Amino acid sequence: MDGVLQILPDEHLKVSPSKGNLLPREPNPVQVGGNLCQDKNKKWEFSTSDDGKTAILALPALGNTGPNEWMQFSQEIDEKLFNKDGTAKYDSLTIDIRDNPGGAAVPFELLAKKLYGNEVAPFEKSAYRDTKEADYIRFINNEISRETYENRLKNHEYTGKMIPICDYTGHDKEFPPFAKGGFKKPITILTNKQTASAGESLCQFLKHHPGVTFVGENTAGCYAEISGEAVRGSFGAGIKIGSTHCFFENNESFERKGFPVDLDTKGKDAFEFTKERQDLINARAQQKLEHYMIGHSPKPKEFNKIANNDFAFIRAINDGMNIQAVQNLYSSFYPEKQDKFEALKNYALIGEFSLKTQQKESSEKTQEANTKAKTPPAIKEPSANLKFLKLRNAYPSYDSKNNF
Repeated sequence: MDGVLQILPDEHLKVSPSKGNLLPREPNPVQVGGNLCQDKNKKWEFSTSDDGKTAILALPALGNTGPNEWMQFSQEIDEKLFNKDGTAKYDSLTIDIRDNPGGAAVPFELLAKKLYGNEVAPFEKSAYRDTKEADYIRFINNEISRETYENRLKNHEYTGKMIPICDYTGHDKEFPPFAKGGFKKPITILTNKQTASAGESLCQFLKHHPGVTFVGENTAGCYAEISGEAVRGSFGAGIKIGSTHCFFENNESFERKGFPVDLDTKGKDAFEFTKERQDLINARAQQKLEHYMIGHSPKPKEFNKIANNDFAFIRAINDGMNIQAVQNLYSSFYPEKQDKFEALKNYALIGEFSLKTQQKESSEKTQEANTKAKTPPAIKEPSANLKFLKLRNAYPSYDSKNNF
């Protein structure tokens, strides 16, 4: 089975010849050691170096969490890494995402934004192909509503071209680091060939942080944002297909080859390698930080385009979750973007995204869609302690045990 899967480029692709779990590709052998946290009950773990100067954050299964844990994790980041005035508590930070299979990307984004001090970008562009087949995959993945899908089949003239859906082009120039705080100290990120999906997102999220050094070996090359859902036939056989394509700088793809490292430690444990050379790694990172800070006084800028992680909430709406509950959760994690939710909801219901005033026709469509939308009874006080499985299911984990 793995031989067949190797023909296709998307590492997320899985198949099932009968009812039951989808079968992922065979795991890549690791040559730089595994995650520091071996406690299977922990999703993350904070510790410090022997001299107390370096904070160590191990992320073995951060993606396998729900909104209540995202909020807890976000609060712990503030408490563990920052003083009350926003300055860093430690001289440096080591993040271990070796063996991290991915899952929900939201908590990785929350971490990255706090360290980067601005909006973060998971890629340059994400696009879908304008075909009936791609629309079907988008529909079963809850990225567009049934009504939108059926209307497109009847009225849309398909071109077969690639249609951009999330555009972060020029993000590093428009949204420089430290405009909204950030961890202005050296950061070392440990990766291995089992760092996959949303785990790899952290690499891209922090790519433009001037103080980051990647140590270990290339990641799995199973990137998060082209994850799709399982299509199952009447006999139970299924296939998991990506719904969109991701493009990086110069249209580069990291599928199959993974995100590269600055220091390749093959044959030696990445954490031990870092401990032995911590002063040297930090000194070089500090030089880059100081060079960047000279002459830079970036101003905050809002990211008003549709963002990739917005799709977790769009999928929840299209899957029938109470819209007010989704909005409350969105506001909890993105309080600075509350005004954006109405446009996000419009996209979920009618397939259009605009922060500008909607035309009369679009307004009528929205009202009609709201009337037809089937939602469960309103939850009195929807909050982050909900069992928000709809969001977790939007980003299935990729691991060697066929778990989702």
